[in-house]
Amino acid sequence: MLRDLLESGAKVAACGTCLRARGLAKQDLVEGVEAGMMSGLAHGVKESQKVLSF
Repeated sequence: MLRDLLESGAKVAACGTCLRARGLAKQDLVEGVEAGMMSGLAHGVKESQKVLSF
C-alpha cells in the first residue's frame, strides 16, 4: 500500500524524532519516504486537501 501511494505521487514523511527514538535513520526508510520535522508536517497538513495519519 505504501509503494502504491508513492507511485501515485503522494508525499510520505516519517517523523524524524520518532525515527531517532527507535534507532532508525533516513537510510532505513522505504525509497521515496522522507524524514520530516514537526514544522514540515504542520505546513503539509495546512496545505493539503487530505491527510492520512497512522
